[in-house]
Amino acid sequence: MTDARQPIRIFLSYSQADAPLVELLRERLTTLESELGANVTWDRDLKAGEDWNTSLREPFESADMILACVSEDYFSSKSYKREAIAALNKQRLVVPVLLKPAGAFENSRLSSRIALPEGALAVVDWPTQEDGLK
Repeated sequence: MTDARQPIRIFLSYSQADAPLVELLRERLTTLESELGANVTWDRDLKAGEDWNTSLREPFESADMILACVSEDYFSSKSYKREAIAALNKQRLVVPVLLKPAGAFENSRLSSRIALPEGALAVVDWPTQEDGLK
């Protein structure tokens, strides 16, 4: 008998200002892709000339989980409004990933969600960023 489970689809929502940290997170998620058959999508998957709105709309809409990469920059970005708030409005699974301390998090709609890393300590506040992304 074959396993008919579909791979979990994950969409990364983040501010471009946090791209270096998100790249580290994306590298960590490659383990999920290979071990669990997860499918992770982010804007860096786009090819030159592709339209962002058209190319990422379907992966965003079909994602099983939205990872909202939180920082102060994220809360002032289009990604927060266009992706995280839209997903919350549709009662989808949104998991905040605290990349950097963000005072805006406590008063945001994301604050009602259990955040990662464990203990809600921002990735940059761990002894190493790699530790925070485990």
